Amino acid sequence: MGNKLLKQVRSIPLHVCILMIFIFFNHSVAGDSKIGIGFKGGVSRLEGDWKKPVLNPAGAFFLSYSPTPYFSVGGEIYYSLLKTSQDGLRINPLFTNSDKFQTMTVPMEVNFQFNFAPYSKINPFSIIGGGALYWDSKYAGNTIILEGKKQRMYGTVVKAGGGLEFRLANTISFSVGSDFRYSFSDLLDQIKSGDEKDGIISAWAGLTFYPGGKNSDDLDQDHIPAALDLDPQHAEDRNGYMDHDGKPENNIPESAKTNAPVVIHYPVFRAEVHHDLRIKADIFSSAPLRTAAVLYRTPGEKNWNVIQLALDKGDEYSAVIKGKAITQKGLEYCVVAVDNRLKGIGYSGLPQRPIQVQVVPNSLKWRVTGAIVSALAWGSASYILLRKQHN
Repeated sequence: MGNKLLKQVRSIPLHVCILMIFIFFNHSVAGDSKIGIGFKGGVSRLEGDWKKPVLNPAGAFFLSYSPTPYFSVGGEIYYSLLKTSQDGLRINPLFTNSDKFQTMTVPMEVNFQFNFAPYSKINPFSIIGGGALYWDSKYAGNTIILEGKKQRMYGTVVKAGGGLEFRLANTISFSVGSDFRYSFSDLLDQIKSGDEKDGIISAWAGLTFYPGGKNSDDLDQDHIPAALDLDPQHAEDRNGYMDHDGKPENNIPESAKTNAPVVIHYPVFRAEVHHDLRIKADIFSSAPLRTAAVLYRTPGEKNWNVIQLALDKGDEYSAVIKGKAITQKGLEYCVVAVDNRLKGIGYSGLPQRPIQVQVVPNSLKWRVTGAIVSALAWGSASYILLRKQHN
């Protein structure tokens, strides 16, 4: 009966994993980029009563769902081996070789992640979580028996962590981070002493895949909608020249520098609702400029609003579209320049082919919530790590 029960308990992580895969893939059939699937690899060490804990390889598999880009909830199964280099005899007089002692840990957690810059290429994030912890302490390959009880048990764990996510493409990102897990058990190290339980410190790097993350209206993923993209099979090259039309130019033609003004502008594709948006451009002209301006409007409107570009320094110009003009309906704009010779127009975007800006909800409440939760979680973890145990 005992062996049968133990086998059933051991199979829980596998069952949880299969169930999560089924649930998440069921939701991602329609190409929902809110789903994330990932793997982590790194190192872990025990934070407990060992004098010489050592770093050992660790890994994880996780799934996540993001109801908003600033927040995600998911599940994670983590695996690590905890080892020590000199504490064998302290654990048990028979443990003459510390290398033969290890504790396998498998936390199975629900995670809550707060993203502070989800639309940037580098996104700082914070994680809090918790769940079940399976652990098995062994010496020379055999589970340790303490007071007639095998040291192979389930417990609970809470976690605080964070890191940086580097978005490589719409469908994949690379992350680095660290975690601290507090186990509510004082036997992971098989030394029961003090008034604190054992913890696990981890550092890791990982990849996250976003199935269905590609936009069907933007096949080459260059942020130019298919209706406005002159080359929908090849992504626009981001050199600031004619970046609005979706057609890669590779470089700036020399002929373009001698006729009409040349506008070098890196399009803005996302903005926050009701937040001012600064538009910058470098404008090169062999003749004095007659005018340089930004045309903008909400999609669907007939008339364009116009604001003049102000000279900052050298060939650098800028203008600010006020937040009241940036609504949830979106924004489209063009940057134009004409010199005194009136021989042509320099531009990035045209009224018939404007730059499309996706307007996202205000993130302040998520950032404030994330900052408060992170401060509480990291503060608690720091307190546990820094305080001295009392016997």
